[in-house]
Amino acid sequence: MKSDIRFLSIHKKLTLLTLLTFAVIITIGFGITMSRDVDRLRLELLHETHSYLEFLGQDIVKIVVGGSVDDAANLSARLQSSEMIERLVLYDESDDPVFSYQKAGVTRFYDAPEEEAETHVFKEGVMLSSDQVVYKGKGYGRAYTQISTARMDETRTSYHIQGAILIFALLFTTVVLSRLTGHYFMRPIEQLADALKRIGDTQNFSERLPVRRQDEIGVLFDGFNTMLDKLQDAEKELREKEQLYRNLIETTLSVAWEYDASLDRFTYMGPQIEGMTGYPPEQWTDMTFWADRIHPEDREQNVAYCRLQTEQLSDHKLSYRVVKADGDIIWVHDVVSVFQSSDGGIILRGYFIDITEQKLTEQALNISEERYDLVMSIANDGIWDRDLQEGAVYFDPRYYRMAGYEPGEFEACMEEWEKRVHPDDLERVKECMQDTCEGKDTSEGVEYRFLRKDGDYMWVLGKGKIVDFDDQGNPLRFIGTHSDISKRVAAEQELQKNKEHFRDLVETAAAVIWEVDIETNRFIYISPQVVKMTGYALEQWKEAEFWAETIYPDDRSRVVGLVQDAIEHHKEHTYEYRMYTASGEIKWIRSNVNV
Repeated sequence: MKSDIRFLSIHKKLTLLTLLTFAVIITIGFGITMSRDVDRLRLELLHETHSYLEFLGQDIVKIVVGGSVDDAANLSARLQSSEMIERLVLYDESDDPVFSYQKAGVTRFYDAPEEEAETHVFKEGVMLSSDQVVYKGKGYGRAYTQISTARMDETRTSYHIQGAILIFALLFTTVVLSRLTGHYFMRPIEQLADALKRIGDTQNFSERLPVRRQDEIGVLFDGFNTMLDKLQDAEKELREKEQLYRNLIETTLSVAWEYDASLDRFTYMGPQIEGMTGYPPEQWTDMTFWADRIHPEDREQNVAYCRLQTEQLSDHKLSYRVVKADGDIIWVHDVVSVFQSSDGGIILRGYFIDITEQKLTEQALNISEERYDLVMSIANDGIWDRDLQEGAVYFDPRYYRMAGYEPGEFEACMEEWEKRVHPDDLERVKECMQDTCEGKDTSEGVEYRFLRKDGDYMWVLGKGKIVDFDDQGNPLRFIGTHSDISKRVAAEQELQKNKEHFRDLVETAAAVIWEVDIETNRFIYISPQVVKMTGYALEQWKEAEFWAETIYPDDRSRVVGLVQDAIEHHKEHTYEYRMYTASGEIKWIRSNVNV
């Protein structure tokens, strides 16, 4: 087990930090307080010593100025009554010792200077007081006093004991608080850390922490569980989307794939590849297998192109033939995207599309175009071709001949063409041509009058299509046909005259002419005389059940039945019935029905 503090748990670090902090605070506090109290006691002792020496001033002076042994004994006796003074040495004005007192020791009176002078020497580390012997304002020598430090020592001892008790209490309190902190705070945090580690290792977001408390820890656990709920929902949604995406990818007709160029390995191949080529996904291992499936005539060019584009990190598209497992040949369109991973590797992603039917359609279209050219030559429709960039125009020989001109008889240019278009039609035709150039749908073409060589106008149908564009999408080439529709237009004009004549006859007849669509049961046409006859507006007769609602109730079911019978048997029928007019009047009506 490591003993370094860096490897201690937060719980233990917190306990140690708390203990050290309070220990330092107590130590500093007690040190300052004890020092202050000891200094105060020291000053008090010095003051009391000075006061006591002043009290003994007369006795001390007697000894200093030439006292006797009795005077020394008397002073010694008085000093014994003081608890403060442990030792006292008196010096005369010549700094020679004349008296030495020591509690629980020997008291000496020096009659001559040559006696033992060492007896007045004090030990180091004791509390001394040096005072001048003054009596009635006059100095007589000096007194050195060793003061008792018992009170100071007792104070120090008291503080040491109190400090020890406080430190012990602090240690006890810290241990208790540490255990409480560990139980109420650190243990839940450890539970949370363990849960996070398990979830990180297993990716199992279904785990939940028990919420048994209403304090901040409970809120933390509840928030953690809520976060797991959201993560679990997000994971579920992600898996569902992933499955949906996989289902979409694997149920489309295209085949998605991924290839790691650094490993020369397909990391994914859609299961549809087996249905497309006959080879299961596990056989698509590397680039060589893919290249070997390409038709020999297409292989070298497409493989080289793919490698070149991959080296340049360029997306690209390929179309080539693939030889299936059963030997059949299909056309495949291959769309490739190139990516560079963070480690510098190259990843290719793309999809195969079976375009065999499209190729067959193109082939059929080529045949159809050849047939169209043949039909156009037989139909004798004219063909025109216009270069929109250079302004050059081409009219084929049939274009001239259908209007009575010899090929090249008038110059092939837009100015000559505009001269031969009827003035009333020119703007409309030019608008149609502009719409085609702008990409609008003009597939129905435009009908207009074109001047023949004999001076009469012929009706033509012009159709055109843009077949070439520049890089910016602007049209470059405009080709189309020029068909003679004079006979059809003449027939339509004749038919329109007949319709107008018939309408005049119908709308001036005494009877009401009508036509009904039996599928929708609505009037397709009803002549305006019905307004005068019934008083109902023409718009009302367009409603599906309006006619039946106007029939007199006693006749309604009979009349409707007769109409249904006529429809079912496709026969003519005549019937009479009563009808309400808009004013409420009842009129008798006779209807002749022909299905």
